Amino acid sequence: MDSVDFSKYDLNGPPFETYTHEYEMAGRVKEWKALTSAIQQYFERGGCQFIILLGPYGQGKSYTVQRVYKKFSEESKEFPPTLVVSTIKGAPLRAMEAEAASSQFGLDLMRRIFQNIGKDKLHEIAVKASIQGQMLRIIHKDSKILFSALADEDKCESAFYLLTGEAQRDDTSAIGMGRMINSSERAIKIFYDFLYLIKYAKYDHMLLLLDEFEYVVGVKSQTQLTKILATFRSMFDDIGDIYGKTGGAIASLVIVFAITPGSWQFLTDLEKELTKTTGGGGVAPFMQRLRPDSFVNLEIFSVDDTKEMIKIRLKKHRTVGKKMEDLYPFTDAAIEYIHDFGQRTPRTILQIAGVVIEDAIKSGLQKIDESDVVKILQKYPFPTITQST
Repeated sequence: MDSVDFSKYDLNGPPFETYTHEYEMAGRVKEWKALTSAIQQYFERGGCQFIILLGPYGQGKSYTVQRVYKKFSEESKEFPPTLVVSTIKGAPLRAMEAEAASSQFGLDLMRRIFQNIGKDKLHEIAVKASIQGQMLRIIHKDSKILFSALADEDKCESAFYLLTGEAQRDDTSAIGMGRMINSSERAIKIFYDFLYLIKYAKYDHMLLLLDEFEYVVGVKSQTQLTKILATFRSMFDDIGDIYGKTGGAIASLVIVFAITPGSWQFLTDLEKELTKTTGGGGVAPFMQRLRPDSFVNLEIFSVDDTKEMIKIRLKKHRTVGKKMEDLYPFTDAAIEYIHDFGQRTPRTILQIAGVVIEDAIKSGLQKIDESDVVKILQKYPFPTITQST
């Protein structure tokens, strides 16, 4: 396959790839303000709080989650120190393949949280707490052993493996623990103590970003689904109780669940059905912990949003040289057609724009107008695009 020479359009590479989120945000001003404001307000409320980020497939939930990660990272001076854990493509929301049921979902979730934080960051947190002289205030025996080991360079790796489920017998003896962490109850207790630890290390909050929560809805067994939701409900209650009783001695926790509207509708319908038959059946207790202001909807892209997104992408890859028009090589009409053809869905729009610009380069077009886009797209067997929920 011949390579595409993007320099013909004064670009240093393909501008419309969808595998990376390293671009400025286009549009979403209202939604971004609503989401970031809600996170800040929920931090101040304390305890454990839930936020639901709703958006159809391709409308930018994963991208938004990544932007939130960057905005609220502990390096940001806008907010109090925050430990941010970002999980991509639902990684902590699918029980491990080998599990017959989700009774161990809490264990799997905690392991993935610690895995995403990483060994180096856990070591840094434990060292900070030790320097502050706070490690002795951890009451739970397993937690104290684990956190002390995390602060020790020689034992840190073994402690990390225990927290992430990768440990061998030698790791338990290396740090002085008598057994593995192999139950959800035990793992969650350690996580609660971890909220003390990060507070001692001067982090006021923890932000947990859970992408593609619709994986939960994909669990076939209703029993499995209700157990998963019950895990989050218990975290909400337990952390809130600890936070209240200790006067905020632990870091507050905000969990953002990113999910499609269709999957969320499934949960609300299931809640109604179970309420009639069982009084709620495990779904209702989770749903009842959501405040009316905890929902943020990603709206369908406007044509102005699309133009802004295309400009941002082209500018990022523009080579140094003569000043070009912001949309070059596209005309406004060409982008408007791509916007409509892609049914106002950012991911699809980018994919279509990528096909068009590469074909135009190979065809030697000086500029890409609406008629050019129509001719190019007729060459490819695009499926009928419907707005996915």
